[in-house]
Amino acid sequence: MDLLRTAVALLGALTLPWALGALLYSGGGAEGIQGWRWLLILGWLVLGRLLWSKLAGGHRFILPWLLLLPALLVFLSVRPSNDREWSEDQSRFPTARVESGQVHFKDIRDFRYSSATEWTPAWYDATYELSDLEAAYYIVEHFADPEAIAHTMVSFRFSGDRFLSFSVELHKEAGESYSPVRGLFRQYELHYVVADERDALQLRTSYRPSRVRLHPITADRDRIEAYFLDLVARVNELAEQPEFYNSLASSCTTNLADHLESVTRHQVRMDYRVYLPGYSSELAWELGLLGQLELENVLVRDQITVDRIEASRGLDDYSRIIRGEAALSL
Repeated sequence: MDLLRTAVALLGALTLPWALGALLYSGGGAEGIQGWRWLLILGWLVLGRLLWSKLAGGHRFILPWLLLLPALLVFLSVRPSNDREWSEDQSRFPTARVESGQVHFKDIRDFRYSSATEWTPAWYDATYELSDLEAAYYIVEHFADPEAIAHTMVSFRFSGDRFLSFSVELHKEAGESYSPVRGLFRQYELHYVVADERDALQLRTSYRPSRVRLHPITADRDRIEAYFLDLVARVNELAEQPEFYNSLASSCTTNLADHLESVTRHQVRMDYRVYLPGYSSELAWELGLLGQLELENVLVRDQITVDRIEASRGLDDYSRIIRGEAALSL
């Protein structure tokens, strides 16, 4: 019995850092920690001290679980919203209507950048024929060390060299920055950016110190179309019913993995590389989605090179140049 109590107490103690974070951050403002939250933490500590004195020695093993309860209530009381002062680059909610083999998009982002934080805003509406869908690409942006840290996206190619990208991101409020810790505590809503590929990719290749790989997906066209339509359905869902972003459970790569699982037999959610997306190219290769070459050759083949980045800067033919399909004119 003593061993069981000790195990229960230790397991409960492991939840206390999360409980502290929930009290500090859940539903907080765009930046920083409001002063009243420190009062909440003080009250929580006082509660812990009172419970310690009231509980008989043999029952103190449940104390961490009792302290978890108020933090859990605070965490669950926070609700997501689509009605906030959003950052300009995420100020619109893309939507799409699917009918008669066509997808009619509203508010595709098409910004032109002069730096990572300076741009000329633009949006457009467009219609895509599903029969024109030719290919899909899995994109991995390594933006920091260590190698495991990355952002992932998908892009689709339609006939006539039309490219459309989907990027699963946290929905930033004006002046807000990302914190992976705050991202665990319902601080950010989830947002799907639907963008012209020249917007979504050029921001990363030309105006951020990122290394970007563009992987052509090897899959049946029916699977590519199903994946595309699954993304479209999710975009519409989030426009109507907001959800929270979570640094672990609902991030860029976990959501892309969910779409993959919904249209294939691949079960990848439990693979560690979904949660360390810098290694997700290896996972996609093991699933047979990146062709027959050895992984080392795939990683070299699909790296967007510096000469292509420089040659494509600001050009309408950006997407073909970075794929090596158009002549370089440096």
